[in-house]
Amino acid sequence: LSPGQSGDIEQYRALVDNYRDARREPVHELAGWSTSRVQAVAEQCAEDSRLACAMLHTDVAIYLLAAGKSADVFPHLNAAERLLDAALARAPAHWRFAERWYLMMVGYLHVLDAPVFAAEMRARMKKREFGLPDAKAAFERGLRAELFGALDTSTSHAGRIRGLDPAAARHFEGAAREYEKAVELDSSFLEASLRLGRVRVVLRQGDRAIEPLERASRSSERHVAYLALLYLGAEAERQDQFAVAEEHYRKANAVFRWGMSGPVALAQLLSRTGREAEARELLTAHLGRTAGRVVDPLWTYLLRPGDHPRPTLDALRSEVWR
Repeated sequence: LSPGQSGDIEQYRALVDNYRDARREPVHELAGWSTSRVQAVAEQCAEDSRLACAMLHTDVAIYLLAAGKSADVFPHLNAAERLLDAALARAPAHWRFAERWYLMMVGYLHVLDAPVFAAEMRARMKKREFGLPDAKAAFERGLRAELFGALDTSTSHAGRIRGLDPAAARHFEGAAREYEKAVELDSSFLEASLRLGRVRVVLRQGDRAIEPLERASRSSERHVAYLALLYLGAEAERQDQFAVAEEHYRKANAVFRWGMSGPVALAQLLSRTGREAEARELLTAHLGRTAGRVVDPLWTYLLRPGDHPRPTLDALRSEVWR
């Protein structure tokens, strides 16, 4: 490498590090780089930062398209795709992240009134396979049933159920059956385990929810682990196991520090057990640490990425933040 290329790589990696701290300046700076510089440095992304690099290039592409610089968009989208492929080659469990990225991009490009770009991304997406087909088909059926159940149910934070009528229960029971099939077909499909555990919590089958939720809590995908720990905490709290619930909530907040449901659940538990000052301090410290950049996986739990690209983009960003 020439001294200039080495300098670019060092600068690029610094931009990625800053992006992982939820900063926007790296997006604006990288948007000013030439295509040749972008192509050269993207190949040098650190192995454990490829998803973050992909999301940085994604944000740059969206920024450029919104600014009317359409000629500069595809070098960044191409870089993001290559980085996603490299991340998947190293860790196949990231396939769901990649699938959500493609669905989000197609939807977001329509939002930005760029149908030609959207059609190209859709064509590229169709050439790829994400996950095991039969497991995915069962998962999709489970998602539909879970969504129909949610429409008939009132829930609070961390999944506590306020009301469940017979129609909703039937939908959730159907969702559980489909998620069971997905897990049987692909035991590494931990989002299916998460959702199986969640619908069992909803159905008041807490004893049957623990095992899939504990499995999901070990996911390398932080949003999956975060939600699994929240539901484990909610179930423990429902059974008045306050020390166990507190442990789960604290683990959730450590796994994913940009959420709000976890800190709120923990603060309410602390208040409930007579530790109100500690609860206030917890929330104050959390808001100060995140500087208002709060993105909670619970907010997008029931949203389809292609239909809700803006919150999905926020979710994907937050999953690569530190």
